[in-house]
Amino acid sequence: MTSSGGLYLVIQWTIWKGIIYESIHELMMIKCFAQRYEDDDDDNSFSLVNQLLQTGMRLAANSQTLPISSESNVRPLPLPFDDVGDEDPIIDEDRLPKMLPLNGVGLFILFINLYGIPFQRGFNCNDDSIRYPFKDDTINTTSLILYSLLIPFITIVTNELFVTKNCLEEDGDEVWYRKRHYWACFTMQVYIQLIQFLFAVAMSQSITDISKYSIGRLRPNFMDLCQPQVKSQTKPMDRFSKCENPYEYITEYKCTTNHDQWILKDVHLSFMSGHSSLSAVCLIYLVLYLQNRVQKTWLTPLKNLYQAGLIFLVIYTGLSRISDYKHHWSDVLTGLIQGTLVAIIVSIYVSDLIQTRTRYKRQSGNGINLYP
Repeated sequence: MTSSGGLYLVIQWTIWKGIIYESIHELMMIKCFAQRYEDDDDDNSFSLVNQLLQTGMRLAANSQTLPISSESNVRPLPLPFDDVGDEDPIIDEDRLPKMLPLNGVGLFILFINLYGIPFQRGFNCNDDSIRYPFKDDTINTTSLILYSLLIPFITIVTNELFVTKNCLEEDGDEVWYRKRHYWACFTMQVYIQLIQFLFAVAMSQSITDISKYSIGRLRPNFMDLCQPQVKSQTKPMDRFSKCENPYEYITEYKCTTNHDQWILKDVHLSFMSGHSSLSAVCLIYLVLYLQNRVQKTWLTPLKNLYQAGLIFLVIYTGLSRISDYKHHWSDVLTGLIQGTLVAIIVSIYVSDLIQTRTRYKRQSGNGINLYP
């Protein structure tokens, strides 16, 4: 994966933060606390809800936060993804996924891709592993980012539609009350799941970029793309050149081709494979998501088939980098392992996939489980 991969990720993160997150956050607070009314006064309640929603749109545009009221006449909405006690729960914003960690990781990825200088590693004059010809990508960076991010996004959003619907059907007497706020519950749940997914992606990309720039391993097509000029040779070397001293280790050289600077920079970024790590962290995380969030038994065969297809796509992505002479086999293997480990670690210790963490300050009662 080229150095532009990190920039694509940061652009996607910026769009989510600037356009979607603030609006969702404020509208959710508005909708959750729009029940400040008497039960027998429906006309006033709808009028108040509309007023609050209009206020929420203005607050979202100004990136302000609606304070949480502690008054006794506030009836906060039980969002359909956690326990609800005998009394209505109060949403605890401190326990919601925060954007600050994702912001920090995203800025780091942007900085290292824009200003990072890879370590200039030397090479042995008789090293045949860096003499492969240049080939076009079987899976280019744009295609990789599209299917690695778009497939999980569509899957998560679609599944959460049904998850929220199932929760609304749990209590017959309360269905109408919650269904009025269905989209508020849905957007909050999608926000939680996507933020956790993007955090895993950003962490994996950070590890990948650190290894690329600090190790500076040469790609298999290095000689073809760079054609280095060395002191011991009278003319630039190409992949067919023979050395007077085949055991010479060359540390001082200069690329002589007319390729763009980012290409000449990219030939030093072989370890580890960004294609492999990004596809692994995105799609393996989706495999874990499906395993823990799709609970309908009749969907099990389709779910297992979908999971197998995702794993095959990860493996194919890695193998294509070897056949395209973009990476050594060890680069690809390390990238696959790293992306898989990050997906597993985040799903266990950061996200709600394995263990559901409450989003509320419990007041009393044993509660009923609304989490599917």
